[in-house]
Amino acid sequence: MSTADEFAEDQTRAAALIDLDAAASTELAGVLKVGGEVDLLTTPLLKTGIEEQLARSRPLLVIDLTGVSFLGSSGLAALVEAREAAQDKGTALRLVAGNRSVFRPLATTGLSTLFDLRETLEEALAAPI
Repeated sequence: MSTADEFAEDQTRAAALIDLDAAASTELAGVLKVGGEVDLLTTPLLKTGIEEQLARSRPLLVIDLTGVSFLGSSGLAALVEAREAAQDKGTALRLVAGNRSVFRPLATTGLSTLFDLRETLEEALAAPI
């Protein structure tokens, strides 16, 4: 199997493990709903989704992690990178981290203090920017 075939196979596997949905975005807020596993294999897809939302230059980006069943260290690193990129663009970033599989890794690594965390998407969108 060639390297290109292996890469394509990895991309197919990654796409089956993570779900990204930006359909809830508005003119004022980008919303990226994330579901499934965020690990070394799927983090590049998450990064691409975040970059696409930040490129639209809205005042707020909400990353809804409610549907995430696993958040690994590469996913945590991607969220820190997203925070830095959002700050550079003047975009407020909020994470919806209302489940244990997301909140626990953020809390145990001390990263929960870096983010504006909300329990629900509705709360994240309603809070003043």
